[in-house]
Amino acid sequence: MKRYLLTIAIGVVFAVALGSCREAKIQSGSMEPTIKAGEAVTINYTAYVSDAPVRWDVVAFMNDQTKGKVWCHRVVGLPGETIDIKDSFIFINGAKMTYPQKIAGIRYAAMVPGEPAKLQLPYTIPANTYFVLGDNTNDAYDSRYIGPVKRDDIRGRVEGK
Repeated sequence: MKRYLLTIAIGVVFAVALGSCREAKIQSGSMEPTIKAGEAVTINYTAYVSDAPVRWDVVAFMNDQTKGKVWCHRVVGLPGETIDIKDSFIFINGAKMTYPQKIAGIRYAAMVPGEPAKLQLPYTIPANTYFVLGDNTNDAYDSRYIGPVKRDDIRGRVEGK
């Protein structure tokens, strides 16, 4: 009987593990050079079941703005923080952010010339929302244009990015 229960338990764990991560193909270049257009990424759909997204995570999200598709962008601002972008750097609550090594060469643009922004910087991020940017901010339709992403719209974390 114990062996039978152990077999069932291992099967359940294996099934949950298989179902929690799925591969998705990214269509746009908004996360280049981190994620290239056409690249397949692994999305962990259980990453935020008990934890919240953290700064620098690449998250997969879907909302009214994404028109039924999963989009991936980097979390740069957390609920309650005030974000600004100046001279290609992100400022949180007035402090210039130090980027992690894996994205140290990326420079973020405050706005794309000629594109109307939905919100103005500096911007205070509402509760239960996150400010996300594409690493290729000159070609990214992100929180500058769609507003902050609701916590409930974040589907998972892109692994390895």
